[in-house]
Amino acid sequence: MRNGMLILLTIVEGALPFLRSVLIARMLSPSDFGVTVALAIALTLPEMVLELGFDAQAVKAAIDDDDPKALPTLQTLAIVRSTLGAGLLAIAAPFFFAGMDAELSPLVLTLLLTSVWLRGFSNLGFKALMARGAYLPDATLMAAVQLIWTVGCVAWAIFDPRPLSVAVGMLLATCVQVVVGFRLAAIPFRAGFSRVSAVQAIRFGLPLLPNGILLGMVAQGDRLVVGGILGASSLAVFSAVLTLCMTPRALMIKLLNNIALPQFLRSTRDAREFDKASRLWLASLALIAALFSIGFICFGALLTRTLFGVQYAPTQIVVVLVGLSTYCRFLFGLLIPVAMSLNRTGYVLRQTCMSLAALLFGSFALLIEGSIESFFAGALVGDLVVLVFVLWSAISSFRFPAPRAIILACGGLIFVSVAAAATLSFPSSFAVSFVVCGCLTVLLIAITTEILRRSGVSRRDMIAFWSVGGRDTRLAEQGAASSRAQDDYGAKVET
Repeated sequence: MRNGMLILLTIVEGALPFLRSVLIARMLSPSDFGVTVALAIALTLPEMVLELGFDAQAVKAAIDDDDPKALPTLQTLAIVRSTLGAGLLAIAAPFFFAGMDAELSPLVLTLLLTSVWLRGFSNLGFKALMARGAYLPDATLMAAVQLIWTVGCVAWAIFDPRPLSVAVGMLLATCVQVVVGFRLAAIPFRAGFSRVSAVQAIRFGLPLLPNGILLGMVAQGDRLVVGGILGASSLAVFSAVLTLCMTPRALMIKLLNNIALPQFLRSTRDAREFDKASRLWLASLALIAALFSIGFICFGALLTRTLFGVQYAPTQIVVVLVGLSTYCRFLFGLLIPVAMSLNRTGYVLRQTCMSLAALLFGSFALLIEGSIESFFAGALVGDLVVLVFVLWSAISSFRFPAPRAIILACGGLIFVSVAAAATLSFPSSFAVSFVVCGCLTVLLIAITTEILRRSGVSRRDMIAFWSVGGRDTRLAEQGAASSRAQDDYGAKVET
């Protein structure tokens, strides 16, 4: 029951930003929608640049429980960080928005800076509760914040369809987050200061600064580059197709990791169990990635027109390029739960560094050609480079069987490429897209099932692997806590 509620809240937390984007895109002009995307980037930018791992440190402080001033000191440092972040943003905002050809009124800028500053008063006690196995309070709060933001900005946009509506919703959501933290948290908000605790927190957080900047570049760098070179209107079209594709992908990866990590935690000491888990995880992830990408390639253009409006409709070549990149990016998550279960976090950082390849190749192509299509083509080249790195690491460092890893990953990519070729040949034919999607889906499921059967993976093994919570509750809760801690930063940098 508790796991089911946590999954439901995770889905709500991920679905509401998507719904908000669709509704705001419908109510605002493309140029104004581009400005709202820039606002969402600016809200999280200070936390990216000044990432010191306060959430993880709050969990650690609750587990250690040897310094009563540790959590209050973290609260004080969070306020200092948000104050510094708001000041830096106030200086950079005029240049940031001018680079995107976006006009920002003083009122909108004031609301944005106030939201950035108030985020420092969010109660870290919700994170500390995770040390006790209580994940629902934090998940409930995050879902409520997204709900308030969505309702607030849509309600305001009904009467005043301008970027101000998003800034108002942003401020309302931040205020709710702060007030709930002050009034309703099981661990009350309390600021304080201890020199020893502050030094420990800063020592812990300083090495995370470059990683935070790196994650920020990976998460939002593409929007910054496209908005800066092509302007707010092109950024709106770019964000519409990415939101439609990447938001469901991010949510699915989050749920899959929450399930897979406890299974790998269980199997790390048993080579046979680990081998079985790795086979199942690789096959399942490749299948899900291929099915999702094929569906997007076949129906992505239609869905974008239907949900966002014809002014945001991408060309079929854009849909194909995004679909192929999405397949690669699904498989980027192949080794994350494995590395976390083995405490090999250095690999996670290396993969994050490699993920910059898509941004670099895309930016270079955009400078040469100057179109959204060129950016996605360059990004796809970078994603393929990263995919090769992931497969090489899986085989050489994480004991994945080489033939099976290559066959499953490359086989899925071939199926996605077939869908791409068919839809490019008949770009306006819904019937062709439907038949291609249906046939490839049946073939993929049949082939993957047969590969698993020949690998010695039974139906009972599949059910046991994908059972939420599994057989060992303690390990399952450790896995959920680790996954939740990984996702906290990712939630900050999602648009």
